[in-house]
Amino acid sequence: SDTFIVENNGTAETEPIITLTAKEPTTFAMVSNGEEYMMVGRPYDESEQPTSRYDTVFADNASTLVGWSVIPGGSNLDEGVVGGNMATNGYAFYAESFGTNPNGWVGPAVKKSLSRAVQDFRMTMDLELLNRQGNVGKVVVSLLDANDNVIASVQMVDATNSAWRNRAIIRAGSGANAVDILNHAPERGGWNDFRGVLRIERIGNEFRAYVARVVNGRHTGRLNRTYLDTLGQFQTPVSQVRVYIAKARNYEPFPMFFHGGNVWEIIDLDAHQVPIIADEGDIIEFNHQTGDTYINGEPVPFDFGADFFTLKKGVNTLTVMPGNVFDTKITYRERYK
Repeated sequence: SDTFIVENNGTAETEPIITLTAKEPTTFAMVSNGEEYMMVGRPYDESEQPTSRYDTVFADNASTLVGWSVIPGGSNLDEGVVGGNMATNGYAFYAESFGTNPNGWVGPAVKKSLSRAVQDFRMTMDLELLNRQGNVGKVVVSLLDANDNVIASVQMVDATNSAWRNRAIIRAGSGANAVDILNHAPERGGWNDFRGVLRIERIGNEFRAYVARVVNGRHTGRLNRTYLDTLGQFQTPVSQVRVYIAKARNYEPFPMFFHGGNVWEIIDLDAHQVPIIADEGDIIEFNHQTGDTYINGEPVPFDFGADFFTLKKGVNTLTVMPGNVFDTKITYRERYK
């Protein structure tokens, strides 16, 4: 239920972890002990309308290649030459074969259209690269316009056979005019054996790049960068997604997978619209132990007046709002003085 009793049988206060799984869209989530509260998002009143800021124009879980167009072998992309065949194991795309290119990168590529062309967008892709020293490889996901020009791309690449070092690259444009918004390889190999998300979004002339490893559903090693397209070089609407998985020359590749992703149109909300922060199935976590709040594993800011509270000794009555929106789980360790 939305109001429930938690009995702390320890002799000291303890910090809970409260996990809320949304059963329907919501503009906020709040947990209160009657005197203190923790909240993300905000409620709306009768003069306002809850509205999603993100409208899905592409969603793919890489379970099938149906609907994807194969880019012919021998085609020249900015990232290399097309060769070999793409395949799926039911949960990820991988290169079944690569073809040959003694002078550079080579591998299969496929593309798929968005449901409609969009201007302001957010693209999030789930990639996995289990790199090894002596091997090289990369996965590149690009957003294309209607003429197959690259507007933006994300990639994870290990291009050095003498080292073990994945690099995250997120860029606007392609070729000589490309701008690397984020180009990062941690000194201690923080992206090695990578499974995580790479994201790029464009709002007006501002690009935002983001990369994070995902461990047990939690984003770690997060990195953000921004870029202003002041010359308006990369403002064409995006229409397609392209996936390219490649090796280089005669070097052996390592296991590489495209686990799918999403593209959304970003909606510009007006003063009477309140953004929806979670949809059905999304998970909100209030971690009162570490002082962090998460939505689907990504840290998010909490309400200015909110604070993390403890479970007092004995009976605690907690209330979750809004009502009938969440399945609630609370985890805590009883402590003793």
